[in-house]
Amino acid sequence: MPMALTFLTLIETILFVLGVALPLAEVSQFWLFDDEFSVLGLLVTFITEGEFVLFLVVAIFGVVLPLLKMILKLQGIGGFWVAFLYRFALTDIFLLAILVYLVKASSTLSIGLLEGFWCLLGSILLGHGIMAYSMLSGQKGRAA
Repeated sequence: MPMALTFLTLIETILFVLGVALPLAEVSQFWLFDDEFSVLGLLVTFITEGEFVLFLVVAIFGVVLPLLKMILKLQGIGGFWVAFLYRFALTDIFLLAILVYLVKASSTLSIGLLEGFWCLLGSILLGHGIMAYSMLSGQKGRAA
């Protein structure tokens, strides 16, 4: 993988880790109750409330597989495995689901997007940009 793509993949990974750890949004209700949530916070909530299926789905498809895909790209392992993981790494779908929820809930709640959301969005856009560049330049097997 060319050095520039390696650097961009490293930035993508850092943004992803920050996006998972930092708060995604702040929800205020009636100017009295404020609550922030992050992906890690949601995972902890799923475990403590006994929602093991939701925990597994979000953890595997929203965190583990995307992170594994980025690590493989950084290690120079591409081809089939990265392309395979790309199909199952659903961080972009997860982020879209959060946006739909926020739009639907905005009539009764005051919602503000926080740094975690923007880091995840940056990671997703950068990852798709790297994939598009790799496909256009004929390096699909190495940098997918």
